[in-house]
Amino acid sequence: MNIQFRKIHLPPLPEVNADALTKLVENDRNISFKPPSLPAGVPKSQIVSRSNLDEIIQDIENSKTENITVLEWVHCLYNKDKWDAKNPGRSISTSKKIWKAAEQNTWLKQRLFWNLVLNYNGKQALASSLVENHSAFSPQNILDKEKLKIIQVLTTSEPVNGLVKLCLQEFLTPYKLFQKHQLPTKSLILEQALDDIVIVFSLIPTPNQKQVKWLLQCLEEIEDNTTN
Repeated sequence: MNIQFRKIHLPPLPEVNADALTKLVENDRNISFKPPSLPAGVPKSQIVSRSNLDEIIQDIENSKTENITVLEWVHCLYNKDKWDAKNPGRSISTSKKIWKAAEQNTWLKQRLFWNLVLNYNGKQALASSLVENHSAFSPQNILDKEKLKIIQVLTTSEPVNGLVKLCLQEFLTPYKLFQKHQLPTKSLILEQALDDIVIVFSLIPTPNQKQVKWLLQCLEEIEDNTTN
């Protein structure tokens, strides 16, 4: 049996007008493309960043920190130790000014405290001049004061024991205490603090209901860390 397929007749392709294409290209060449303008209210200083650390430090020394972008702050904090080595006579004064600038700069304050805690956990995350001069920072609110309490505990000879006692005062587990203050929760000292929870609790003569509830929350946190 022979099968015959019906032939398909396609319509002819339209002819391309070369003159029209040439005219279109010539018109496109006359079009000038400009980058999009910045939204209203956004200063250029937030977009453009400098790689010259000396210029950034100069703004810090002259109290012109409003000119410094977030990227420039990152560059400054990351390279401050190297800059200090080349400028030992200015290392302390500039670090104190950075901490003072952080009082009115939420992002900078958060980054400094975060890195400061990492330093006390054995990671070189902040220049030594910034670590040693954090007392130049004046707390602006209750959360700032509470953060400084944590930092003060970490600088003592028995930071783990002090941290557990601070957790007991706040009725928070070590993890939740650091989480509340936006501090790094993946820290060895938090694990060590959980290990000392029962020891500190056993020294309470007559535990009240809140203290017992706190202990149970800490035990749950220990169990969560063990299973994860």
